[in-house]
Amino acid sequence: MANSDKLQDDGVQAGNWQNPVPETEASCGKAPPWLATSIAEFRRVERLLNVVRPIRATSFGGILVFLTLLTFLVKHSPSGQGALLAVSLCGLPICLAGWFIASSAQRRLSRAKHHIERRVYGAGMHLDDQGRALTDDPHPVLILDPTSERLPHTP
Repeated sequence: MANSDKLQDDGVQAGNWQNPVPETEASCGKAPPWLATSIAEFRRVERLLNVVRPIRATSFGGILVFLTLLTFLVKHSPSGQGALLAVSLCGLPICLAGWFIASSAQRRLSRAKHHIERRVYGAGMHLDDQGRALTDDPHPVLILDPTSERLPHTP
């Protein structure tokens, strides 16, 4: 049993059990040609999501307010509250439409963001919160920073 690469008596190979890490473009410090466009698309999708999420939340809050107001007005029916009833009847459909449109836009944008992240992760990298591409290692290396207009490992 001097050589650990030989088969032991029970048929199990006792050699190096870890697979070597494959060399990808990201681990070499080179950015693939599609990375810059993917990062630009990722940043655009993030900006749009930052606009759509508050619209969706506000619309949902409006739905709750107008439904509560309508419920109160129908049950108690105070005299002289025709203006509140008219505002509630007009505001509720507007908020419903806004919530539906914002929800479908958020779903579509989240799918696009996930697709970009999955492609970047498949290349051995990940995108941080600032939109920079880093290697997917315990000690990540910066591959591409879209704010500096150049690759970090080039002179």
